[in-house]
Amino acid sequence: MNNDPSVALFYEAASDWFTRQQDSQHWTEQDKITFEQWLQQDPRHHQAYEEISLTWQAFERMERPASAISDASDAASLTAPAAPSHTRAHRPKTGWRDRLGLPWQAVLGGALTFCVAVGVGSWYWYQHSPQYTQHIQTAQAEQRDITLPDGSVVSLNQNSTLDVQYTPQERTLKLLQGEAFFKVAPQGNHRFVVKSANTQVRVIGTAFNVRLAPSWVYVSVREGVVNVNSTGDRENYSTTLSAGDALRINLDTGLQKASPSTPDRAGAWQSGQLIFKRTPLHEVIDELQSYMTQPIELIGTQIRPYPVSGFANTQRPTDFLDALPQLLPVRVENLDGNAYRISGK
Repeated sequence: MNNDPSVALFYEAASDWFTRQQDSQHWTEQDKITFEQWLQQDPRHHQAYEEISLTWQAFERMERPASAISDASDAASLTAPAAPSHTRAHRPKTGWRDRLGLPWQAVLGGALTFCVAVGVGSWYWYQHSPQYTQHIQTAQAEQRDITLPDGSVVSLNQNSTLDVQYTPQERTLKLLQGEAFFKVAPQGNHRFVVKSANTQVRVIGTAFNVRLAPSWVYVSVREGVVNVNSTGDRENYSTTLSAGDALRINLDTGLQKASPSTPDRAGAWQSGQLIFKRTPLHEVIDELQSYMTQPIELIGTQIRPYPVSGFANTQRPTDFLDALPQLLPVRVENLDGNAYRISGK
């Protein structure tokens, strides 16, 4: 459960707004404008208000046992003289709060105090409590396909770690290491969120790839639309990606930068190949490195942005390195099989 103290404040404010709205005599147009502004300030404001409303409706529908007060009232009504004809008729007291003889303001205030406790406690706990969890790891040269309870499929690349947690509110997957391709089954407003380092990808139904590298997170989309949010020390960033789009996110700053891609490049590793289409050389090396035990060193900043187009076999990545001088003005040195060094000619 989220122990953020601000959550309680959201529910407290929501219950206050809900109570004020019931008093139509004092609810003004300016109140309405201020209320709408409050809702727009934070998505959690809207969520808290909806949950307070739902909890109040459930509270209102609950059956209450007859009390001594209501019994006494009923008895009195049998013996009391008829009201004079000039007395204004009142609606029948059939509701449980009427039978208790309580004004609606008192009941609403008490009920919403209860609502806040339920919202921050039981209801909030239920909405955010895990209904399904799984921890998945793959070893070197191992790839796995995992079908999740909602029908979504995750393809996990080698040397990867993924945590899965489903709650009634959100499907959350954390890529802790490596790379994964996600084929998301739509489930209405049941959000599907992938988190990796400082990056968060939100979708409803789509197919996309996320790779966590030492300095970057790479996100590429094969189908549909995703929203990518990243956090840095000073700023937050957000970008919407469609099929064929790709983005790399700096792990230190959160800065997002578009990367050349095509729909078929997202998750191409599942078929045992990597596809590069005018991909910067340093991104190519980052991707190849995950399939090699020997380190690859790029010498000189001028060769980093060189565009690379071609196909690499994930089982024989060194073949692609050996072919690089035919594609680019670079020199590739094999240092006794212990490392590779790439420099400009």
